[in-house]
Amino acid sequence: MSIKNINDLLKVNFVAALINKICGQRIELIQRPASYIVRSTQEKAPDLSRVLILPPKGYTANAYLQTNAHDEALKATIKIHGGVREGKHYFSTLKDCLLMVSFNKSAGVSNLNKPYVVFDDLNTKGLTASFHSANTPPFSVVKPNGIGFYHNLINQTEDWLVLELKKTLRTQRSPKLKQLTKGLTATTASLLHQTYEAIITHGDELFQKEPVLIQELEQLPIQVSLPALIEMLYAYDTGKHEACTAFALILKVGKQAPSYTVELLLEKMQQNEMPSYYGEQLVEKINRFGL
Repeated sequence: MSIKNINDLLKVNFVAALINKICGQRIELIQRPASYIVRSTQEKAPDLSRVLILPPKGYTANAYLQTNAHDEALKATIKIHGGVREGKHYFSTLKDCLLMVSFNKSAGVSNLNKPYVVFDDLNTKGLTASFHSANTPPFSVVKPNGIGFYHNLINQTEDWLVLELKKTLRTQRSPKLKQLTKGLTATTASLLHQTYEAIITHGDELFQKEPVLIQELEQLPIQVSLPALIEMLYAYDTGKHEACTAFALILKVGKQAPSYTVELLLEKMQQNEMPSYYGEQLVEKINRFGL
């Protein structure tokens, strides 16, 4: 059969068998800008296994010349099962089919509205680039020492490429949103909970899919919205960049009062009441670029 889209790919017998082996029968398919993630709806932290699917020339970051942050991961490895070609009965073994580009955790911040780092080409200072082939041992994409913290996996071929991700999540508590919304009016509390549910449902597609909700959120007093958004940084990561979405909302809402925003972020970090990485990134972005 001709493989024109993700639906065609998922019908290929050996692809479906691999997904069932890794993720089971109850799965969620997450579409990213240039890739797909298949995860079990019953996965349990901290050790996860997922399937990553890259279309021809696809990539895992939000843009080709961008590396996404992975604060949620303590460590992660990738195994390249291979390419999927029409008429073949198993994965094709492709040489140097995947390019990994990465920065370590100390790479700093970009001027984007999310905690990602961009690069110009493979000679960019601090960037590490390596090519990997199918049917070879798994390789590390994130290490506990911060190597690979920002990375992008780029398909070098005109074939669909299937990868297996094994990831160990950092120990992290769940958001305590109910505690923060006690004492608020029912309407305000409902809006904050709707925002969190929208982050969980849409991830960073929220900005395109929920413009009215964002407008309503911006109309709340920042003393009410900001603490709740900071708490949402603890959202569980399914691959939709949930925490990064809360990050972008904090920057958006923080425009009302940059000084107050920085003050609250520093206070929350001192009290260990927010993920420190996002706090440091937010403070540096606000101080360096303003809002």
